[in-house]
Amino acid sequence: MDTIGSVTQSPRTASAAPASTQVTLRDLQRQYPRLKLSAQAFGSADAQRDYAMNQTGKYNIAIDPRAIDRMGEDSEFAATIHGILGGVEENEDWLEREISKNPNTTLIASGAVIDKDGNLNAWCVSKTSTSSEGMLSMSRKSREALAKKVEEKRKKEAEEAEEAERLEETTRESLAVLASAKQTEKTARSVDVHA
Repeated sequence: MDTIGSVTQSPRTASAAPASTQVTLRDLQRQYPRLKLSAQAFGSADAQRDYAMNQTGKYNIAIDPRAIDRMGEDSEFAATIHGILGGVEENEDWLEREISKNPNTTLIASGAVIDKDGNLNAWCVSKTSTSSEGMLSMSRKSREALAKKVEEKRKKEAEEAEEAERLEETTRESLAVLASAKQTEKTARSVDVHA
């Protein structure tokens, strides 16, 4: 890529960005100092992917030079672009928080491409660690969780076995009482019959 002042231009762009594009881009850079703005037009999705894969850090924003020029001619369009740029920091910070929830994933780069019509295409590049230390840590946690589940299951089965044994004992006692009651009733009838 060729750098022209603060305007970076893709090799796929035929000519250098006009001075008005460079001035507008510099003004945008002053308004959004955390953003890394560049004027670039991409001829294909592959070119856009190549751009993303060669970036580092957050806030990498490529704006089509035709969109930058249109901002000077169309105030509604300019407001749309400002709305997009104003939300980039918040969205990229959200993305970083979401990615950081997975301890094995690291955000390498993120940003967006704004095409000539003001359409936004956000992107990110992340790295997932497959280090043995990370895997062992996850394995330990998994083993501990599994061991806990197994212990809980054993405990529940033991409680269920005790309950079944109590029910069986209660049933035997009830049958014994019932048998004793029938024997007593038989004995009482036989005494009545002989009396």
